[in-house]
Amino acid sequence: MVGVAFRSREVKGILTILDSFGGTDTLGLSTLLLKELALELAPKASNLFRLLFHSARFSLSWRTVNITLIPKGASSSNACNCHPISITPIL
Repeated sequence: MVGVAFRSREVKGILTILDSFGGTDTLGLSTLLLKELALELAPKASNLFRLLFHSARFSLSWRTVNITLIPKGASSSNACNCHPISITPIL
């Protein structure tokens, strides 16, 4: 098995570079909230990620994607003239 550590300092580093204007994910989590709480959240999140990874158990909600269609050029109601954008859980 590949050694995956999910070190607290690495998780904190990733959280601190999140886009502050990224909006919310499929679970309603805000990138700004995670970024602001990075110092406090990183140790708990790294433990959670490590546990989930090693047990190979991930919540169905973490595997769910919302797809939004963005019109190409002029607005169009035809799905063939749209770009699909996937909104995924931040964590």
